[in-house]
Amino acid sequence: DEWAGCEVWVRRQVVGAGVTTHFDFDLGARRRELKEKVPHLSSILYLPSSSSEHGDGPRPFTPGPTFILNQRHGGGGLTLRGEAGTVGTVAHPAEPDAAAFVWPRAGRYALFPGELAHGVLPCDKGR
Repeated sequence: DEWAGCEVWVRRQVVGAGVTTHFDFDLGARRRELKEKVPHLSSILYLPSSSSEHGDGPRPFTPGPTFILNQRHGGGGLTLRGEAGTVGTVAHPAEPDAAAFVWPRAGRYALFPGELAHGVLPCDKGR
């Protein structure tokens, strides 16, 4: 496979909220071909907080850590249509048993294999 481009997502994290476990994949391919094509690499860049929840100026906010599981996507080009017309993602192992954590800090950059499941743990709003 050749490198074909990149996709950028920007997320404004809600104070205290987490992000459910997920895989990154090509949304266009999923819509057009009903295939989940995962990237070669996924990355996260933590940006500084620029405003408070109440609009009273900058305040430090540290979201929960990003977790990266030892659970791999079922494979490049995974077809989403099953025999009964069902749609779903296959992951290996079915239940992960290890994780790496990346603690957020403005300017920190994390790079990891794009086939790995990941998410963000919720945190106390007072952090």
